[in-house]
Amino acid sequence: MPNHDWWTKTQARSFRKRKFIVHRLFTLLRAYHKPLDAGLEMKREFPKFPLVGVGGVVIHRERVLLIRRKHEPLKGEWSLPGGLVELGEELHQAVCRELKEETGLEVEPLEIMAVFDRIMRVPRNPTRVRYHFVIVDYACRWKCGRIFPSSDVMDARWVRPENLRQYNLTPLASAVISEAFKYFERERKPRRLAQRPFSLLEKTKGL
Repeated sequence: MPNHDWWTKTQARSFRKRKFIVHRLFTLLRAYHKPLDAGLEMKREFPKFPLVGVGGVVIHRERVLLIRRKHEPLKGEWSLPGGLVELGEELHQAVCRELKEETGLEVEPLEIMAVFDRIMRVPRNPTRVRYHFVIVDYACRWKCGRIFPSSDVMDARWVRPENLRQYNLTPLASAVISEAFKYFERERKPRRLAQRPFSLLEKTKGL
């Protein structure tokens, strides 16, 4: 016969462990949001804590969607569309909203391509952080719509892989785009949303 006492004790230990983890997460989140509770506005520049953002790697007809940013960071540079996650918003919802707002396109997030930090420091004072984002990039399928850049975007266009070099993308953005093209080659039919981050640390070393 099964040892029910042993099973009950194991369940109790597992429950206590989960309760401890939840408590620690709640404590950290409360600490992170303490400046907001104090009435301070969340700032992108010189933030009090890292900000969570999302990006969309939209592949359509063997082309990738790029935007030219109008504001810092990366002002005037080409990059992937995206922005910050709003309170109460899930990651894939933020991707859909940001892509719609910035480019006018409706997309479907399929799979996480990368999770990484974008930290920019003050050149004359490296200990001072000017920007710190934790970014989650999704491979996305185009659903409908035509490109209509918002007021926050200088330009937006579809670009073929062989023409990407002339857009001076960051090494990380180039690596994410490359992985997205490979993903669509493997997956001709879109799959349901999968929360499996892809690590690009090895691929971007030395770039």
